[in-house]
Amino acid sequence: MRFPIERWLPRLFKLGLLLVLCAGAWQCRNGWPVSANLMELVPQAAADATRQLAEARIQEPLSRQLVALVAAGPDADPVAPARLLAERWTRSGLFSSVQLELNVDVPALRAQLLAGRLAMLPAADREQLASDPAAYAQRRARELSDPFSSSGLVPADQDWLGLTRRAEQALRPGGAVQYDMGTGTLQADHDGKRWVLVRAETRADAFDSNAPQGISAQIDQDRQALHASGAQLLVAGGPLYAAAGRAQAVAESSWIGASAMVGIVLVLLLALRRVRALLAFVPVAVGLLTGAVACVAVFGSIHVLTLVIGASLIGVAVDFPMHWLGKRYGMPDWQAWPALRRVLPGLTISLAASLVGYLALAFTPFPALTQTAVFSAAGLLGAYACTVCQLPAWMDGWRPRPWPPLLRAA
Repeated sequence: MRFPIERWLPRLFKLGLLLVLCAGAWQCRNGWPVSANLMELVPQAAADATRQLAEARIQEPLSRQLVALVAAGPDADPVAPARLLAERWTRSGLFSSVQLELNVDVPALRAQLLAGRLAMLPAADREQLASDPAAYAQRRARELSDPFSSSGLVPADQDWLGLTRRAEQALRPGGAVQYDMGTGTLQADHDGKRWVLVRAETRADAFDSNAPQGISAQIDQDRQALHASGAQLLVAGGPLYAAAGRAQAVAESSWIGASAMVGIVLVLLLALRRVRALLAFVPVAVGLLTGAVACVAVFGSIHVLTLVIGASLIGVAVDFPMHWLGKRYGMPDWQAWPALRRVLPGLTISLAASLVGYLALAFTPFPALTQTAVFSAAGLLGAYACTVCQLPAWMDGWRPRPWPPLLRAA
């Protein structure tokens, strides 16, 4: 016998599910609202608006910059592959700026060296000029006779004493990366190869929902194109790290979810021995959908780490239909709606206890726990509503078939 309210519950549930689906579709109108920014999971300390703006401007370049090193093949122009990479990045439309050559004003730099050559002269050279000018003159004569050692920004006919060259050597950093005046690029020698540096800044942030994947795919294509010509490509940057972290999180959540699904399917088929028992997964799907929509509604996006942790919700959400279907082991005259009435108080108490635990996490200062609490609480409500309102209507007139060994043990 069915109560009148039991005829309305499936209709109300379908209406609510339709509203949740519409809300989810509206939230995804501009792409998947999934974030991979780990800074969003860090507790935010109270600070004035000026300081927060300054920190945001400092961190923004770090999340948009890419640095690439390109090495040409043997006996090839070392700069040609780097120019090809810069052209490909410019045509891709993913980067707001691509820099290969440094815009150095050589005449202005020469004028500055000439004007300040005495002030910028190293102390050792200044002391040698004062104490032993003959030794300095002999060294300078040897430099003038060697065309390679006498080269510099300022020609020798404008600085016979070589003061600007000594100042230039003192100012030039001693790192591995050096400026090549002939090509205007930064180059470094390592393992017998000459690497040319290319720097770029992406249009979108590293933690954008779609940009890191597109940038990673573009770099994979560039690496293949350069490899075909014998060149090598090394790239590092925030967008690549974000893409790798997001891919790893999605893979881990998929693996955890798939493992849980396989285990639950085996338990359902073994314990109830009916294919229709697999409808117990519907509350799980409804719970995951409801949790994701609630998270996006509250926080504006859902973090990939929340999805990884939320994969454990599968095992909790499936408990509602399992308790209801498992009543068949102690109820020979099991019917869908009467069995639900018997287990409904227990299901409601279990839901309330879980909600209290999850909602307590919502008041912690850690955004990661807050998102997990909202996701899990909303997901459990969705799974409970599906189990109580819709599953009995689908299984009306159907009975599980217990596994005899488990039935005897029960």
